[in-house]
Amino acid sequence: MKVVDYKAEAKKLLDALPDGKIRIAFSLLEYLRSLDAREERKADASYNWIQSFTDHEKEELLEELLESIESASSSGDWSQVQKVVESWEETAEVLSDEQLTAEIEEAEEEIKRGETIGWEEAKKKLNLR
Repeated sequence: MKVVDYKAEAKKLLDALPDGKIRIAFSLLEYLRSLDAREERKADASYNWIQSFTDHEKEELLEELLESIESASSSGDWSQVQKVVESWEETAEVLSDEQLTAEIEEAEEEIKRGETIGWEEAKKKLNLR
């Protein structure tokens, strides 16, 4: 199993962020630091799915999460942060299903080869009007 130095990885990510996003990340880190031990264990277990992503995907997740936190801190609508997390968690779930991932990849290859049908033909095949 790969051992990850999370502090070193976090420092790399922070070094790449502009100051505005660092302030947002800092706020999030302060919140995490404020969790008591029980809440911390729960939060840690709740986000194990993040480990299934590639480094690039983790960077995309962080960027999208920081943008939603920045927006939420201005608007007061924190539900958008939850939507981002839920969306990425669902992505991790799909990617962990090898059969589904293989089917998606095959469908993408079919599209590249032009093996598609039009909407009208699809409706006929599905008996939709």
